[in-house]
Amino acid sequence: MLKSFVIVNAFLIVGMAFLMYSAVAAEESAEAVGPLSTGDGIAKAGIAVGAALAVGIAAAGAGIGVGIIGSAALGAIAEKKEMTSWSFIFIALAEGVAFYGLIISFILIGKL
Repeated sequence: MLKSFVIVNAFLIVGMAFLMYSAVAAEESAEAVGPLSTGDGIAKAGIAVGAALAVGIAAAGAGIGVGIIGSAALGAIAEKKEMTSWSFIFIALAEGVAFYGLIISFILIGKL
């Protein structure tokens, strides 16, 4: 338990460092190009980041859900063969979360 906690924290720290470095690099490259005349570019960038987060977080949540439900479904199917159809229904419901995230991202990209 402690080992996985340390690994997760290490990934979070590395991820935050990467995000901060990316933000600094983006700001420096934007200054080299010139000042923005309007806030339209920032708004479009925010929409694009929102669309990416919608897909990424939804896919991660669906992956976790399918992993948990899938393992429980295999155990249930091993004990009772009649649970196969119900198991597939529950797995499809968990997978639907990723599709909702994808639909939201298409809606956001349509606003660009």
